Parts: sequence; C-alpha cells; structure tokens
Amino acid sequence: MNGGSALSPNAVMSKKRAQEQIIRLAEEVGCPPFNKTILLPCLRALPALTLNAAQTKLLAVSGPFQSWAPIVDGVYLQEPPITALTRGQYHKVDLLIGSAEEDGLVRRSKAFKKLEESSRNSMSKTAFYEALQNALGGENSNSLIKNAATWFYLLQHSLADYSAFSRALENATRDYFIICPVVKMAAHWANRTRANIFMYHVPESLPQHR
Repeated sequence: MNGGSALSPNAVMSKKRAQEQIIRLAEEVGCPPFNKTILLPCLRALPALTLNAAQTKLLAVSGPFQSWAPIVDGVYLQEPPITALTRGQYHKVDLLIGSAEEDGLVRRSKAFKKLEESSRNSMSKTAFYEALQNALGGENSNSLIKNAATWFYLLQHSLADYSAFSRALENATRDYFIICPVVKMAAHWANRTRANIFMYHVPESLPQHR
C-alpha cells in the first residue's frame, strides 16, 4: 500500500459528494452535467490529459477533499474499509506499506493558494490558521483534531518567513492524510494478524543507479 491506508480520512467518499464532484468535473470540461445518458460517454471521449488538467484545477480550488475515493455501493465495496478491519474481515498476509515525500502535494494546492493570497497583505498566524483549518476539513471534520493540529504546527514556523508557513502546512496535511494513517495501519495489521510488516519511505530525491 502506498500513499495512505484504509484508515485515511479520505479512504471512502459519500455518494452525494461523488455526484457533486462529477458535476464540477463535467462543467469544467464542457460535458452536460445533468444529462446522465450523455455525461459518461462525453467524459470517456476526452483525452486523459484533459481530464487530469481539469481535476488538478479543481483540486487547486476545492482542496484535498475534492480528490476521488471509492464509495460504499453495496456491490463492489460492501462497507467502509475501517469497518471491515475492525471486524477482522481480511486475509492474514504480509503487508508492505509506506509513503513518499511527494505524496499528495496537489491535494494541498488550495490550502497553499489560500495561504498565499491571504498572506500577501498580512503574514500572520491567522492566515496560517485559516489555511490549515481548511486543509483538515471535510465532510466529517473533527474540530478538536483541527484545533490541536493547528496549535501543534503553529509552533514550527516563523512569522517573517512565508516558506516556513508553507512547509508547516505541508507537513500538517501530509501527516494527517498519509503518514499517520500508514503508521496506524501497520500497527493494526501487526496486532491483529501477527504477519510481517514491511514499511518504507521514499525521499524527495533518490540517487539514480544503473
């Protein structure tokens, strides 16, 4: 597993949010969003690069929770992964799980954008607080988690350095969406299955070997 785990806050999405996102994507690429007969063929006919560019733009506007995830439809996905894990509904096999330094950067583009815009006039803790609150939002956001995370990551930046704001925000969202879910998944799997767990991390740059 790479880039999070079944315990990630965006491991699944609601049917309502999926429908809202498909409407936004259709509008962005010029497909009829409310004509179900034409919508899917229209999207399928578009080049992959066009869809990718449109989705990247939407992420820049709407943040991490504009990304796609499976929905519990009762057919392909019977229940949320975390529910299945809690009930022990899985095969007891070895697990390879980890993350990469560049995981999910595009998901955080809205938070960076809003932070940059608000910081043009005032580089303050308020700007950082608002951007981080947005990055840790979502359908079932927990205000206690957001407040605690904001307090913790506020300690890691200088009021005079925008790049430090950006790094602190990047670290906060990476931890929330990727690193913490990976660590929790590894611990859960080890405790429940007693199988081998292999964890890895890919740094920002790697030396090339022939």
